[in-house]
Amino acid sequence: MNLLPGIFNLTESLLGDVFFSNKSDDIRMQMKITLEEVYLGKQKTVVLDRRIICQQCRGRGFNVVPCRACNGDRMQVVRVQVYPGHFQQVAQECRGCLGSGFMERARCRSCSEMGVVVHRHPLNITIPKDIPRRHEMVFEGLGHHVPRKEPGDAVITFHVEEHPLFTRRQQNLFTHRDISLTEALCGLQMSISTLDGRQLLVKTKAGDILKPRTVRCIHGEGMPIPWRHSQESFGDLFIRFDVIFPDTLDKDTLEKMKELLPPSKPCTLDRMSEDVDEAHLVEFDPNDTSNLEPSDGDEDDMYHDMGPGVQCAHQ
Repeated sequence: MNLLPGIFNLTESLLGDVFFSNKSDDIRMQMKITLEEVYLGKQKTVVLDRRIICQQCRGRGFNVVPCRACNGDRMQVVRVQVYPGHFQQVAQECRGCLGSGFMERARCRSCSEMGVVVHRHPLNITIPKDIPRRHEMVFEGLGHHVPRKEPGDAVITFHVEEHPLFTRRQQNLFTHRDISLTEALCGLQMSISTLDGRQLLVKTKAGDILKPRTVRCIHGEGMPIPWRHSQESFGDLFIRFDVIFPDTLDKDTLEKMKELLPPSKPCTLDRMSEDVDEAHLVEFDPNDTSNLEPSDGDEDDMYHDMGPGVQCAHQ
């Protein structure tokens, strides 16, 4: 049994992409784009440095001088004596060039005997509006093209940069705003710059109180949804409000606030208990563990997870 054909086919199937591929190398590029460019679906122009077949020497790496005897036809028409006094014209291989059609080679100056030259190819790309954070686009036949092989492809990988204001999740946008206590209680009026250059005037209704970490939504101000072409559709914009409280308040302001705000809940003590101590709140630094004993548990992490501004009782 002859096993050689089977072994050859197996080797070709395993290593075909590397050793038996009839395709030239691909061109791979990385490109960073902004969220604004994704929102608008802008066009960008990239330049591909392609290695293509030299047109001067047709990929041979050298130019040839045609044979003067056959003018490059490789064949000569000669007279052959059939018998005395009778001749016949026949075509035979040129003896001057031995059937090659040329006499000598000359180094191709266009490609420096490489057979290929570098060609700068401009490519216009329209960024899809539904492009994810990382997206790959393939342009068939625009890669390198070397002799005796098919041209490769151009593969461009897009990376959407982080935006300083918005965070994108699918077709929705998320942002946050720091607001004062007055704005949280008495009403808010603010502007937001959109990705297409517009200004949104955001207002809260009378009596609408924004608590810390409140999330509100503006419909239709997110990313475009391109697959709904019957009518232009967009995702939503979500805004998280962080209320910035004042560090201190003077006595007059406190008295006025007590008159305006609901009364605080009274503190009740057990009258039968004589063991009552007064405790005062002080600022707590989560990075200061000098008064904590080492522990194998999660107690240390608990203090760090509290974050800044957390207060603890101190007697």
